[in-house]
Amino acid sequence: MSARCARIIAHGINLGRVEQARVFVFDTSFDVDTAIAKLDAAYAVAAAPRSPTLTERMVGGKRPR
Repeated sequence: MSARCARIIAHGINLGRVEQARVFVFDTSFDVDTAIAKLDAAYAVAAAPRSPTLTERMVGGKRPR
């Protein structure tokens, strides 16, 4: 395994995104820095807090008459 492969896969393991890292290694020609930046961006989006849904906001609320 090349150093490129090892670094990208290791970073994917650390983030819990091994499958995405595998795609970057074998299905793209991204350099290490680009692949790591893309893994980090995907992790940040997935880890971002989401807004509650309307249903979640309505639970426990008073119902208008």
